[in-house]
Amino acid sequence: MKKNELQSPILRYIKKHWAVWLSLAITCVGAMVFLFFFHARYETNDDTTLAQIAHGSFSTYGGYNSHLVFINILWGRFIKLLLTVFPRVPWYALAQIVIVGVSFWVITWMMLRSLGVFFGGFSAALLWNLFGYQYFTCIQFSKTAGIAVTAGLLMVFLCFTEKRHWSQYVIGGALILLGSFYRFRVFEMLLALWFGVGVYYLLPILKEHDGKKIKKLVGIFVLIIVLCFACEVVDGLLYARVPAWKEYVEYNNLRAELMDYGFPDYEENQALYESLGISAEDLNQYKMWEFGDPDRFTIDVMKQLVALRKSPEINASYIVHAFKELTKGLIQYSYAAGLWIAALFCLLSYRKKDRGKYLLFMYECMAFAGIQFFLFYQGRFLVNRIDVSIFLSTMVVLLFFARGSDGLGMNRRKLSLGIAGAVFFVSLPTYVSIYQSDKEQLQGESNTELIELITEDKVHLYISSPVSDGVPDIYYSIWNAPNPAEYSNIYYLGGWRTHSPLVDDVGAYYGIANPFRDSVNNPYTLFVSNSEWYMAKRLAYIQDHYDANATMACVKRTQDGYSIYRVVSEEKSLNTSEAADGTESLHYELNRWEQDGMLCMDGYLYADDVNSFASNIYVGIMAPDGSEQFYYAMQYYSGFTEDNWNGAYGSFSCEVPMPEEGSTLNLYLETEDGLYVVPN
Repeated sequence: MKKNELQSPILRYIKKHWAVWLSLAITCVGAMVFLFFFHARYETNDDTTLAQIAHGSFSTYGGYNSHLVFINILWGRFIKLLLTVFPRVPWYALAQIVIVGVSFWVITWMMLRSLGVFFGGFSAALLWNLFGYQYFTCIQFSKTAGIAVTAGLLMVFLCFTEKRHWSQYVIGGALILLGSFYRFRVFEMLLALWFGVGVYYLLPILKEHDGKKIKKLVGIFVLIIVLCFACEVVDGLLYARVPAWKEYVEYNNLRAELMDYGFPDYEENQALYESLGISAEDLNQYKMWEFGDPDRFTIDVMKQLVALRKSPEINASYIVHAFKELTKGLIQYSYAAGLWIAALFCLLSYRKKDRGKYLLFMYECMAFAGIQFFLFYQGRFLVNRIDVSIFLSTMVVLLFFARGSDGLGMNRRKLSLGIAGAVFFVSLPTYVSIYQSDKEQLQGESNTELIELITEDKVHLYISSPVSDGVPDIYYSIWNAPNPAEYSNIYYLGGWRTHSPLVDDVGAYYGIANPFRDSVNNPYTLFVSNSEWYMAKRLAYIQDHYDANATMACVKRTQDGYSIYRVVSEEKSLNTSEAADGTESLHYELNRWEQDGMLCMDGYLYADDVNSFASNIYVGIMAPDGSEQFYYAMQYYSGFTEDNWNGAYGSFSCEVPMPEEGSTLNLYLETEDGLYVVPN
């Protein structure tokens, strides 16, 4: 009996399809290392916000939402369906992790199957060593799009050349479609890179007049590309069906033109800026991403500003400048070595008769340079989440389609393994450093005090900066599913969600149409900041345009350095006629002293079973004639135990002008249930 006949069908199957199972094992192990050992997280706050949108966190009623803005609404509806069935699963993050994992598995599989153990193993080592951290640990939807499109195109091309099963076409086509869902512009850029591969395979069969192969190659890609573009059209139509979302799309496109690519120069266009009521200080405010003033920063205003933007003049000096800036930035990427090594192996393995491969190599170099120059021209160059996919896709093309790997002799195989080992060991210090920085970031993100305090206080609307000194963007693990309506009392002064139905609905719920105007003297609206400088800028904007008498009153200060402000322009008034006596029911203490002609006070005041952070403390000075003037007290963290958790922010301090002789002092605690007074 032959040896093969003694093997079980399962063992024979695994041996026959060794590349599938080995690549799957590599993917599982590699994914676990990068996801858990290096603390997987979102690379930008965009994904944090998109996850919150999907889970209904910004909705005042907690409804799931499929309008993921940058991601096709068809995929958004699929995630919404999953949330409806399994609401506590972090589907937004999990979907990207699965797509990235499948993409890495496909590329690794193709490398081992098509390039062999030596060159395929070397290529897989480059892939995982240089790009694994970028895609698994630093999750970002544009990067997810890039890896999915790259894996899908690779699989479809190899299926065509190697006559594989139709199911592999389906897997490749599905990955391309999903990539276009996640970021259509990335899909378009990568199509330009892979266009040369299509021409490389199409020209020989055109010369052979092989109509069947021509129809198959062209038909497959026409079908996939048409499907991707059709889904993009459907996405636009579904947004256009809802007037509020249709207006938002126009608003956001104009916003992106200015915020991403720059405002027209103020000095050169001062007359127009002044006619629009925009001062130089206002423009600086908008450039800080605080443009959420619907009365002044409108669609019409943005159209006029966008029309003034001048495209750079392309000449020799501009090209030289672009070359210097791009070269200086691109070579600093940690994964750039993969592209240079792939190019080196192409040149080492080429033979004189490999004319087509030389031409494809030149095309890929020109396509790579052309895309980078286009991004430079647009003003969006050296953005890691875009560049990483361009580098990866170009490297994969060079390794697979511009190679002469069959011409690699044993010496060159040894050289490839040597270089792979060198790259691995050289990168070890980098990964050790990354591991340490990830640990520090994890520890920094573990302090979620501010967001927890805010989300527990639904009485107030908290207004914050979208990018700088306000509520932190990344404050929970990607493995935690955001809760519906959890962040429905946070309102940002700008950002790409501005003027969307998501934001407008929250504003309407709290009676806010314009955060700069409607926050003045509003008892339910508070500003959050950890910088007095930024708050002073916002106050100056409010004073210039809406209330010249507006001032800031710091009413709370958290233990992690954030201050909570009210913007007021009139004296505080309280209806004390129905204030309940809190002498017996409240916990309180008051210390007072005179300093520099001021009456200074501190102490604590809080009620059992009442959120002290959501409560307000006031000091009332009653003059001998019976009139009473009220002052805001500044509450701060005073520590807590299990017995007085609600009193954690019951401590306060206040400083008022020395009252006239014969005046009396009252402490007031304002809670959601009512007003309490403690006479002193």
